[in-house]
Amino acid sequence: MQQTDEGFVILNAARRIIYINDAAMDIFANRLGLAIELDALLVDRMPFHARELFAMHVERAFDGQVRAFEVEYRMQNSQEMHWLSVSAFPIRKEEGDGIQAVALDIHEVTAERQLKKKFEVLQLQRKKEVVGAVIQHMEADRREIATTLHENINQVLTAAKIMLENMPCISKELECYTQRVSSIISASVNELNKLCNNINPDTLNHISLVSLVEDIVHRVSREKNIAIHFDGSGYLDILEKNPAHELTMLRIIQECIYRILTLSNATKVSIVLESLDYNMHVEMVCNDERMQVPELKKDIAILNLYNRSAHYGGSFRMERPSNREFVIVATIPNHGQVDTRVN
Repeated sequence: MQQTDEGFVILNAARRIIYINDAAMDIFANRLGLAIELDALLVDRMPFHARELFAMHVERAFDGQVRAFEVEYRMQNSQEMHWLSVSAFPIRKEEGDGIQAVALDIHEVTAERQLKKKFEVLQLQRKKEVVGAVIQHMEADRREIATTLHENINQVLTAAKIMLENMPCISKELECYTQRVSSIISASVNELNKLCNNINPDTLNHISLVSLVEDIVHRVSREKNIAIHFDGSGYLDILEKNPAHELTMLRIIQECIYRILTLSNATKVSIVLESLDYNMHVEMVCNDERMQVPELKKDIAILNLYNRSAHYGGSFRMERPSNREFVIVATIPNHGQVDTRVN
């Protein structure tokens, strides 16, 4: 018998086989190990796991619908998975309404499925590489900016402060004036150092995540008309964490605070940061009425948070449980393999 991949079967109104070609016999007998003959009820002869699927589509075809579906199976004496593509076509009566038979077109699609799977794996691998490269470039740029600010502007301000402090005292008024200017420069240097710490990805090597978030919250609360409550008591530094994963959690908190400040009308924000046995978890809730999830998902910075979270095997989501509440939740594994889900 010459083997082809194109099988053809016709079922009558009683759902019994009235025609089956050689290719279909080969598929059912040699590949599936099924005893198929004319006048048999095809559904009853199908593998148990596929009977319900076959029956549903055959009945839909007898209702006049064209159906297409795939069936997964294992070859006899093999553990390899194979797939059949089945199309069901209703055959209408020559006179009057109704369906007199259903034709089944059956062919092997294993090669196509395998190629598709390989393509999807390659595509996901490529997306993973792109996301990883974007993260590396972004953090490298931040490190360069922080270093430039610290080594250039910070040093200039520090030198100016030293010169003021060592300037000869000509009068009491001038002394008071130089002290005030020196204080302003000192405050500017401190703020610049904090800014550099927030930007530089290496900061987490010597400052804890909780301390960095506390500093952000303190500075925002002082400068903006918004009340931010931060609870980091559940974040345990004794649990070892992957530096890239912890840095991702910091970027999520930073970016979301910035988005709340610039896009929402919230007056209150609650941030809870905790570390569990396997994950870092943050939940941010604000009394916002303005921000819309569909619009925010178009924001390239927010999309980056989705992709970056998934890249490290975590999750990021935004939701609006009520008209007056906006919630942001992120979970990042303490450790783990890089994931390949990309939005």
